[in-house]
Amino acid sequence: SVSMNPVLKFRTLFCLLAGEGEILVGEDWVPFKAGEAVFAPRWAMHQTHNTGTEELVMYAITDYYLSNRVFIGANSTTVLG
Repeated sequence: SVSMNPVLKFRTLFCLLAGEGEILVGEDWVPFKAGEAVFAPRWAMHQTHNTGTEELVMYAITDYYLSNRVFIGANSTTVLG
């Protein structure tokens, strides 16, 4: 199966827990398997595709909260970093 995500304003680290697949980062397909991680930089299109026979299980770590504050309206009292 394929999941498509829009270009996002935050960085994402995809960590694969089970299965094997490939992830599109920008214009490059990167193969990955359980125990590996792939980084998608800010504004990069990303898409995942399960290439194995078992379920593809992964989690994503993002800087969504920080990016959301910076791009959507951090106020003068916000401490970043």
